[in-house]
Amino acid sequence: MRRGCQGARVLKVRVGAKGAFWMALTLLSGAAVLLTTASSAFACTCVVGAPVCQAYWTTDAVFDATVEGIDLASGDRELGGRSFPFPEKIVHLNVRQAWKGVPAGPLDIVTAGDGAACGYDFKRAKRYLVFAFKAPDGRWSVSLCSGTVEFDGTGEAAAFLASLSTAPKGARIFGSIKTMERRFDGESTYAPHPVETKVHLLGDGQERNVTSTGGRFEFTGLARGPYRLSVETPDSSTLRAVGERTIELPDERACAQADYPAEVACVVSNVTMRPHAIVLWTTTACNGSRRT
Repeated sequence: MRRGCQGARVLKVRVGAKGAFWMALTLLSGAAVLLTTASSAFACTCVVGAPVCQAYWTTDAVFDATVEGIDLASGDRELGGRSFPFPEKIVHLNVRQAWKGVPAGPLDIVTAGDGAACGYDFKRAKRYLVFAFKAPDGRWSVSLCSGTVEFDGTGEAAAFLASLSTAPKGARIFGSIKTMERRFDGESTYAPHPVETKVHLLGDGQERNVTSTGGRFEFTGLARGPYRLSVETPDSSTLRAVGERTIELPDERACAQADYPAEVACVVSNVTMRPHAIVLWTTTACNGSRRT
């Protein structure tokens, strides 16, 4: 939490695709609850978006649509048995093609009134690939975190959606393994540094192993079902081990992105010279203390 004016504590929330903001809360003295406008209480921070081949399977509706018009409205949201006004936009769409959830033709969706409340900034006459969710009140809802993007019918997203009508070629699990370097080349900057190490995948009665190349790894041709993904600790005492993850692949056309930030664990002094730069691993807590 961060502190606002007059001692109020303002709740700042990270949300995923389904976490469209319906209301903003300011907690006063840890007890009383006061509803304010979303823009005054929130800064919208989304969880890093998933690729289309992953987001598709967890979204209620996916479709290609053009914005016909936008109306401002004030919806009511309930909190603690009380009803409060909440600014909204009603977006009138013409659905060109739908892959799940809705038919082609006219469709109205709702989004929050501004970006601070995670409202998506639709523009009249623009074309979008829309990822929508069914709101508790039965309306279709889109947030800034939903994965919705401007769309021209081409690119990786279009290729995946076209593949839904063809025979599956097997699912994928892919990702990256990186640390952060602090560089001193005129000024202090941080830059990602790819890590090469062994990655293990257990599932479908098999164990698969690859070595990350340039910090990236990929498993292809996978069957649907649960998998356990793990990354070996790189051959360096400065890096903290990264844990095992469980991944569910719902379809043989699906994918899952799993990125690993291999954090620096504890360095007393570790400086590496490179052409035109000095690379210094940053440090974190070590046995309860902080060192540099």
